[in-house]
Amino acid sequence: MKTRIIVRKAPMEKFCMSCGSRLVRRDHEGKERPLCEKCGWVYFKNPACASAVAIVKDGKLVLVKRGVPPHRGSWCLPSGFEEYDESPEETAVREAKEETNLDIRLLGLYKTYFSDSHPGKNTVVHVYLAEAVGGEMKPGDDATDVGAFPLDDLPAKIAFRAHLEIIEQIRKRERKSSLSAEAIRPEGAR
Repeated sequence: MKTRIIVRKAPMEKFCMSCGSRLVRRDHEGKERPLCEKCGWVYFKNPACASAVAIVKDGKLVLVKRGVPPHRGSWCLPSGFEEYDESPEETAVREAKEETNLDIRLLGLYKTYFSDSHPGKNTVVHVYLAEAVGGEMKPGDDATDVGAFPLDDLPAKIAFRAHLEIIEQIRKRERKSSLSAEAIRPEGAR
């Protein structure tokens, strides 16, 4: 029988990361924040950074079906949280490979937005446009399925409100007959 060890950590906002003293809630720079009265350290609850990628493959938009909460079973753009040591662009390329097995070429930043749709975590998401340049499309990591969809025939359940908004913006920019990465590149995108 395998022994399970459960380690419970105290919430970050209860103890000082500098000296370990208990934090108190006080006004700091016009906002109530946990701070340490002993050493002066202040806990700033910052949003997490994430990247998403709108991949065009054969004139269609690539989406993945989520295999994990939140929104398990719904579809979304390949996306995920940044690792501490990577850039938003590196995150987009890594997530695309992990979730779709596709090699991609980033064409530019489409949009950066703030999202409060992830339970318990506000995020700043960088959405990139990309084209598939290699790899065999198959689900991986936390995706249970992957597909390339025409913009007029997308899955009914899109996981995140922000992803749906991005897809709707891409739909509006689509040129007459076929989806291409160039057609959906926003004005001024690099």
